[in-house]
Amino acid sequence: MDKSESSTYLPFSEILQAEKISATPAEIHGLLTGLLSSSARFTPQQALQEMLGQASAQWTPEFARLLSDTLKKVQIDLSSDELGFELLLPDDEMPVRERASHLADWCQGFLFGIGLGGEKKHSKQAQEILRDIQSIAQLEAENGGKAEEQAYFELVEFLRVAAQLLYTENELNKRQEKPCGN
Repeated sequence: MDKSESSTYLPFSEILQAEKISATPAEIHGLLTGLLSSSARFTPQQALQEMLGQASAQWTPEFARLLSDTLKKVQIDLSSDELGFELLLPDDEMPVRERASHLADWCQGFLFGIGLGGEKKHSKQAQEILRDIQSIAQLEAENGGKAEEQAYFELVEFLRVAAQLLYTENELNKRQEKPCGN
């Protein structure tokens, strides 16, 4: 994981606690990623209101700015040819069992964001990826040995690439749906 991504997790978490929001930074990051990877009829602000059960008028300027900055970064990273998209997850110093819980949160947020897109025809590959993400959302790490660390790393890498693939597929579909001349 990119150090800049992991180093923003704790401050993001602290802002959520100050806002009395029970969602994790991973879950919100997953939601924004899923939303951008879908043909969502919701704006990111509406999606967050739906997820958090809280109107944006209740958000502090600091929280609103954090969400806006996070959304911009996700969109830039997903659309970049550099393939530099990273999941927002806790530092590796956290026990793998807890990191796995946050990884499951990210998956649940991502699936929620995809779900806000409504019914959509996904390619066979995208359908398989979404089923895999649903499975990952249910996983729990055991005792935190080397095998769990390796499995965690591989799941993070899979999700990183999967999100990029789903985003790219969605962007290609959007372009194909636009009538010529627009």
